[in-house]
Amino acid sequence: MKDKYIDATVVMATYNGGLFLKKQSESILSQTLIPKEILVADAGSTDNTIKVLKEYTKNTYIEFRLVFRKKYRVY
Repeated sequence: MKDKYIDATVVMATYNGGLFLKKQSESILSQTLIPKEILVADAGSTDNTIKVLKEYTKNTYIEFRLVFRKKYRVY
């Protein structure tokens, strides 16, 4: 386990990114400085994104938060 935490949140945006979430998260957690949390903003994925995230976060040592929106508005 890393001992170099910073008081920061990393935000990941995803849409049907279930295939990439694990690798993205591992990349963030392998950095020299580790954020205290990762916020995943999901734009209404219809694949296994949420399931992958829930499974992955069972074995991590930092907090993951999910913001899920069925529809995003574009202005």
